[in-house]
Amino acid sequence: MAEVSILEVVDLTQIFEPSGGLFGRGGKVRAVNGINFAIPAGQTLALVGESGCGKTTTIKLVLRLLKPTDGTVRFKGRDIWEMTRAEIKQFRQSVQAVFQDPWASLNPHMRVREIVAEPLIVVGGFTKAERQRRVDEVLEAVGLRSEHADNYPHEFSGGQRQRIAIATALSSRPELMVLDEPVSALDVSIRAQIMNLFKEIQERYGVSYLVVAHDLGTTRFLADDVSVMYLGRIVENGPADKLFRDPRHPYTEALLSAALKPDPDMPDKEIVLSGEQPSPINPPPGCAFHPRCHRLLDDRCEAITPPVFTLDGETRHVACFRAEGATSDVMNAG
Repeated sequence: MAEVSILEVVDLTQIFEPSGGLFGRGGKVRAVNGINFAIPAGQTLALVGESGCGKTTTIKLVLRLLKPTDGTVRFKGRDIWEMTRAEIKQFRQSVQAVFQDPWASLNPHMRVREIVAEPLIVVGGFTKAERQRRVDEVLEAVGLRSEHADNYPHEFSGGQRQRIAIATALSSRPELMVLDEPVSALDVSIRAQIMNLFKEIQERYGVSYLVVAHDLGTTRFLADDVSVMYLGRIVENGPADKLFRDPRHPYTEALLSAALKPDPDMPDKEIVLSGEQPSPINPPPGCAFHPRCHRLLDDRCEAITPPVFTLDGETRHVACFRAEGATSDVMNAG
């Protein structure tokens, strides 16, 4: 029997219907458009794409902050919108998030000890001594000392504040952590330290990660699998090593070309995309990427939404007519 994924997203769709303002009345915005992905226990999936592609909406759907228009989010096989009150409480304990700006997520009027212990208080069932031990444990796990617990957030550097945010998410011993641009607000010199910390935590606690980022470079070290998102759709997904080595969608190629090269002697072949990502209010016909595509194939790209082809019979999928070696296993045609 196949192992149940810690998180499974099936045909997830979120449509917003603005009632006025700049959008006008009656317009529909498909912020998330029929996406699918799964995260096995103890592994990491990176969801990558430009601002406005639907990543933030996806996070809200996964964290049960927004109910989807259609589709399903399953945590350990259970639809998160069919959970009982007791199951929701357990879900809140088991799924935690770390956001981009640690300063915005930490209460400046609370000591670190109170901040890190807050999820335990919300969950309940812990004595004061147990909370104290847990706070000391997770602070040590993120590279801080127990004496730091009596300080306030403003007394720490940006990298240390992110460590506090990670400790806070870790205190309830989650099974899944959603990392929303977790290093983009940090100095370059600190980013590698935090990325290494996430790997150490995963090895120590067996936690799974959903990493959300705007570029592929910062996810290369963490991800087991990558899903590339464009205008609400996932246009390519698969094992990270294969996707980085051999991208099949032109948008993935462009993102990779703009990422920091692991070897400075590698030839610079950056692909500069023309224009900007289209508005989800009025997406172009056919493939949404075709107005910017540097590998436009033929009239199909401008007229027909490409199906998602499975490549080589593997767990790799590409929504592009140029996908060489695609099998007849086609999903999500539209």
